[in-house]
Order: sequence, then C-alpha cells, then structure tokens
Amino acid sequence: MYNQDHDFVSILRQIKPGFVDLFEKAVDFYIEGDWLNAQQNFATAQQLNYADGPTKFLMNYLEMNKNLAPEHWANARDIDEKQKPPEGDEDGNDDDSFDEL
Repeated sequence: MYNQDHDFVSILRQIKPGFVDLFEKAVDFYIEGDWLNAQQNFATAQQLNYADGPTKFLMNYLEMNKNLAPEHWANARDIDEKQKPPEGDEDGNDDDSFDEL
C-alpha cells in the first residue's frame, strides 16, 4: 500500500536519506532520558527536514525543559496532563504558550 498509494509515495520522496535514522535515534535518547543528545539529534534531523512537525514539537518541548528530563522520568510523559512551566521561570509571565504542547 505504501509503495502504491500516490500520497504516501509523494511524502516518502520528500524525506531525505538519513532523516528517519536521526529522528529515531533522537526519540530513543528522549525515551532514555538523555535529552541533551536527543536535542542534538533532532537538530541534525531538522536540517534534513525543516518542516517536520514532530521534530519541531519535540525540540520545543525539550527546550522548554532546558534539555533536562524530569527527575522522576519514566521514559514517557502523560500528554493529557497540563504542562507546567519549566522550573526557574521567574519572569512573571502568565503566557500559556506551554499549554499548546
């Protein structure tokens, strides 16, 4: 199906070689709690596919947390849980932009 459907074939043609490997490696680091290496691999992957939404989303999430996994990281997060601003955000800004994640 993926090799015959026009939409899938068109999408696959846009993915540069190496992107999927870098993205998967970054996700592995993210799951393991090594967010600094995850961020570096996401950044490299983004150079190959700047418009990739999942890459942008995860990079933003890692940056919001200063590339540090929470102390009690359980290799996953509850995406339904309202996100709290990163610790040390003392600017008094009540911007709820982190709620978009």
